[in-house]
Amino acid sequence: MTINGVTYKLQLMIVNNQSDEEKAVTTANRLVSAGVSVVLGSCGSSISEAASAIFSEAGIPMIACSCSLPSLTQDNDFVFRIGFLDSLQAEAIANYALGRGAQTGYVLTQTDDADSVSLGEQFSEQFSALGGTVITASCSARTTGYSSYLNSAAQSGADLVFAPASPAVSEKIIRQAAGRHYEIPILSGSYCETAEVMDAVESGTLELYFSSLFDENASDTASRFVGSFRSWLRDDSERIKDNGGSLVSPFSALGYDAYNAAVAAIVSAESPDPTAIRDALAQITLSNAVTGELRFDENGNAVRELVYIKTADMEAGAYSVIKTQTVRQTES
Repeated sequence: MTINGVTYKLQLMIVNNQSDEEKAVTTANRLVSAGVSVVLGSCGSSISEAASAIFSEAGIPMIACSCSLPSLTQDNDFVFRIGFLDSLQAEAIANYALGRGAQTGYVLTQTDDADSVSLGEQFSEQFSALGGTVITASCSARTTGYSSYLNSAAQSGADLVFAPASPAVSEKIIRQAAGRHYEIPILSGSYCETAEVMDAVESGTLELYFSSLFDENASDTASRFVGSFRSWLRDDSERIKDNGGSLVSPFSALGYDAYNAAVAAIVSAESPDPTAIRDALAQITLSNAVTGELRFDENGNAVRELVYIKTADMEAGAYSVIKTQTVRQTES
């Protein structure tokens, strides 16, 4: 990359915080010490929030790839969000649920996951505002069995179970529900879209619906990205193993868009200076982003209006879009 006649080598420094808040701080300090210009990641709002204070103090912009917690970008000019806010996906899921005729929702949140708690609260608020009745319950990552929750939902007369949770907990809940041929539909948020959850659904029978911000058929750019990514996976069995299978996760698409946003900002800033890159990020528009046109609002949140409702297509062994919801982003 050449900037003002000076050639720079764009180098990725990869660190692993192991989805741990303490290690997120440690790895953030490593990146600051290394003199990075911009940071991509992490997965999980609480992890990203723990690191964001370090980057903000150092004056280094961070692009959060898949975090939905509203507080992440509030009062922090150095944090940008590629994914959508909880309020956006909660409204889309609540509208979908009411459109199915659901009147009572059993909301099961994971207390040790900030994204789960936030999305559960947002859904409850939206569903209630639309005339629905909400029954709440909570679990944690340490919970081993979910039969009591599933039984409670059925006994309560709930028309659906809304269970936003981390990918690992989502897989456990859905596997146990599918294994017992649970008849009540389960709805969830974007963290549900993983290969492990697909495998869990395929282990039995279950109606599963969740929100997503990526549809590989939404544009030629998205389709080409998915095709290229699958080819890249097939070239090395270790890549398929690391990816958890051949499913192209929306998290991969978000990471790709975050990387391209960072590169575009560096080019626009004509400088590797972090503050200049931060200023450029606030102004850029990527019309060819694989998750749809990308630009940030005044609070650093990607402007999103489309939410895809997906289900597990067991015959195809893939997730498919069954409804596209247009929602106006109102919370920043």
